[in-house]
Amino acid sequence: MRVVRFLRFLCLLAATALILAVAVPAPAQAPLPVYTDSLVSGFQDWGWATRDYANTSPVHSGTHSVAVTIASGWQGLQIYHPDLDSSLYTNISVWLSGGTNGGQKLQVYGMLHVGTNYNAGQARPSLSAYAVRSPSRYTP
Repeated sequence: MRVVRFLRFLCLLAATALILAVAVPAPAQAPLPVYTDSLVSGFQDWGWATRDYANTSPVHSGTHSVAVTIASGWQGLQIYHPDLDSSLYTNISVWLSGGTNGGQKLQVYGMLHVGTNYNAGQARPSLSAYAVRSPSRYTP
Protein backbone atom coordinates (compact mmCIF):
# COMPACT_ATOMS: atom_id res chain seq x y z
CA MET A 1 0.00 0.00 0.00
CA ARG A 2 2.85 2.38 0.83
CA VAL A 3 4.51 1.62 -2.49
CA VAL A 4 1.31 2.50 -4.37
CA ARG A 5 0.96 5.82 -2.48
CA PHE A 6 4.60 6.62 -3.11
CA LEU A 7 4.21 5.92 -6.86
CA ARG A 8 1.07 8.09 -6.98
CA PHE A 9 2.99 10.86 -5.22
CA LEU A 10 5.85 10.60 -7.73
CA CYS A 11 3.40 10.73 -10.66
CA LEU A 12 1.66 13.78 -9.18
CA LEU A 13 5.02 15.46 -8.57
CA ALA A 14 6.17 14.73 -12.13
CA ALA A 15 2.90 16.03 -13.60
CA THR A 16 3.13 19.22 -11.53
CA ALA A 17 6.72 19.80 -12.64
CA LEU A 18 5.73 19.29 -16.30
CA ILE A 19 2.83 21.75 -16.01
CA LEU A 20 5.07 24.35 -14.40
CA ALA A 21 7.76 23.87 -17.03
CA VAL A 22 5.28 24.35 -19.88
CA ALA A 23 3.25 27.13 -18.24
CA VAL A 24 6.14 29.44 -17.33
CA PRO A 25 7.18 31.43 -20.40
CA ALA A 26 10.85 31.98 -21.15
CA PRO A 27 12.05 35.48 -20.29
CA ALA A 28 12.35 37.87 -23.23
CA GLN A 29 15.81 38.84 -24.41
CA ALA A 30 16.80 42.26 -23.07
CA PRO A 31 17.58 44.93 -25.69
CA LEU A 32 21.24 45.08 -26.71
CA PRO A 33 22.47 48.66 -27.09
CA VAL A 34 24.81 49.30 -30.01
CA TYR A 35 25.41 53.04 -29.62
CA THR A 36 24.93 55.25 -26.55
CA ASP A 37 27.08 58.32 -27.27
CA SER A 38 29.68 55.86 -28.61
CA LEU A 39 29.75 52.28 -29.83
CA VAL A 40 29.18 49.91 -26.89
CA SER A 41 28.67 46.21 -26.12
CA GLY A 42 31.67 45.13 -28.21
CA PHE A 43 30.45 46.69 -31.48
CA GLN A 44 33.11 48.05 -33.87
CA ASP A 45 33.14 50.61 -36.71
CA TRP A 46 33.79 48.87 -40.04
CA GLY A 47 32.23 51.59 -42.21
CA TRP A 48 33.58 52.87 -45.51
CA ALA A 49 32.03 56.33 -45.80
CA THR A 50 32.62 59.63 -44.03
CA ARG A 51 31.21 59.12 -40.52
CA ASP A 52 31.21 60.97 -37.23
CA TYR A 53 30.41 59.05 -34.05
CA ALA A 54 30.49 62.26 -31.97
CA ASN A 55 27.97 64.29 -33.98
CA THR A 56 26.16 66.84 -31.79
CA SER A 57 23.08 67.63 -33.91
CA PRO A 58 20.58 66.17 -34.33
CA VAL A 59 20.61 63.90 -31.29
CA HIS A 60 17.74 61.67 -30.18
CA SER A 61 19.02 60.98 -26.66
CA GLY A 62 22.32 61.54 -24.89
CA THR A 63 24.78 64.08 -26.27
CA HIS A 64 25.99 62.48 -29.52
CA SER A 65 24.70 60.71 -32.60
CA VAL A 66 26.25 59.06 -35.64
CA ALA A 67 26.44 61.17 -38.82
CA VAL A 68 27.15 59.47 -42.15
CA THR A 69 27.87 61.21 -45.45
CA ILE A 70 27.48 59.00 -48.50
CA ALA A 71 29.34 60.76 -51.33
CA SER A 72 29.15 58.00 -53.97
CA GLY A 73 27.85 54.51 -54.61
CA TRP A 74 29.09 51.55 -52.62
CA GLN A 75 29.68 53.52 -49.43
CA GLY A 76 28.03 52.75 -46.15
CA LEU A 77 27.99 52.51 -42.41
CA GLN A 78 28.88 49.05 -41.15
CA ILE A 79 28.82 48.19 -37.46
CA TYR A 80 30.34 44.83 -36.62
CA HIS A 81 30.34 42.55 -33.58
CA PRO A 82 32.69 39.55 -33.64
CA ASP A 83 30.72 37.28 -31.29
CA LEU A 84 27.08 38.32 -31.58
CA ASP A 85 24.52 35.50 -31.47
CA SER A 86 21.78 37.12 -33.57
CA SER A 87 19.40 34.20 -32.98
CA LEU A 88 18.53 35.77 -29.61
CA TYR A 89 16.97 38.83 -31.28
CA THR A 90 13.95 39.30 -33.54
CA ASN A 91 14.37 42.88 -34.76
CA ILE A 92 16.50 45.99 -34.87
CA SER A 93 15.37 49.55 -34.14
CA VAL A 94 17.17 52.69 -35.24
CA TRP A 95 16.46 56.40 -34.92
CA LEU A 96 17.07 58.28 -38.17
CA SER A 97 17.00 61.87 -39.30
CA GLY A 98 17.09 62.89 -42.93
CA GLY A 99 18.88 66.17 -42.24
CA THR A 100 17.76 69.41 -43.88
CA ASN A 101 16.39 67.92 -47.11
CA GLY A 102 15.47 64.33 -46.18
CA GLY A 103 14.35 61.86 -48.82
CA GLN A 104 17.22 59.40 -48.40
CA LYS A 105 16.56 55.67 -48.51
CA LEU A 106 18.20 53.13 -46.25
CA GLN A 107 18.86 49.44 -46.63
CA VAL A 108 19.57 47.38 -43.52
CA TYR A 109 21.09 43.93 -43.68
CA GLY A 110 22.91 41.46 -41.48
CA MET A 111 25.90 39.29 -42.27
CA LEU A 112 26.81 36.00 -40.66
CA HIS A 113 30.30 34.48 -40.57
CA VAL A 114 32.04 37.72 -41.61
CA GLY A 115 35.69 37.21 -42.56
CA THR A 116 35.28 33.54 -43.46
CA ASN A 117 34.53 31.67 -46.66
CA TYR A 118 30.96 31.25 -45.38
CA ASN A 119 29.69 34.86 -45.43
CA ALA A 120 25.90 34.68 -45.47
CA GLY A 121 23.55 37.61 -45.87
CA GLN A 122 20.32 37.91 -43.94
CA ALA A 123 17.17 39.78 -44.98
CA ARG A 124 17.71 43.20 -46.57
CA PRO A 125 14.63 45.31 -45.85
CA SER A 126 14.63 48.72 -47.49
CA LEU A 127 13.20 51.66 -45.58
CA SER A 128 11.24 54.28 -47.45
CA ALA A 129 12.50 57.84 -47.58
CA TYR A 130 12.91 58.98 -44.01
CA ALA A 131 11.90 62.06 -42.10
CA VAL A 132 13.35 65.52 -42.40
CA ARG A 133 15.13 67.00 -39.36
CA SER A 134 13.55 65.36 -36.32
CA PRO A 135 14.74 61.83 -35.50
CA SER A 136 12.15 59.11 -36.16
CA ARG A 137 12.23 55.49 -35.04
CA TYR A 138 12.34 52.75 -37.66
CA THR A 139 12.03 49.01 -37.03
CA PRO A 140 12.38 47.13 -40.35
